[in-house]
Amino acid sequence: MRSASTVGSWIPIVINTIKSYSVDPEPLLHEAGITEGILLDINARIPYDTTQALLDLAVKATGDYSFGLIMRKHIEMNAFQTLGLAVSMSNSLIDALHRIERYYQVISTALSIELREYKDAYHLVYSSPSTIGDRPYVTSEPTANLGRDKRI
Repeated sequence: MRSASTVGSWIPIVINTIKSYSVDPEPLLHEAGITEGILLDINARIPYDTTQALLDLAVKATGDYSFGLIMRKHIEMNAFQTLGLAVSMSNSLIDALHRIERYYQVISTALSIELREYKDAYHLVYSSPSTIGDRPYVTSEPTANLGRDKRI
């Protein structure tokens, strides 16, 4: 069984977010075990535990438990390579979510995403194994109620 991993282009987003707090990311990268070679490899996959270690260090260094939410400000359309472009070219929100559901494993193998349609709403369901590496992980299925897609 393969260990969970995340696309390497996720790391520059974390770095830019750390810098936005006026914190030097270099010691955090070193402590998490992320090398410059990984950062230069456009096709790099980062083990889940390494990515999570960097995020944990970033939260500790910045003192901001909402660090992960702040990262959205530093995501560019091409951050996830062609998936970002494919999502941006979608005809509707639901079309975009179907593409994310289909190709999410390109971004991370730590979670599975499923888009479920209920009467008048869509739910984006995240699920994962009970543990990933040595870390306990959420076993419930958190959902986002997305309402009904309305085409303009």
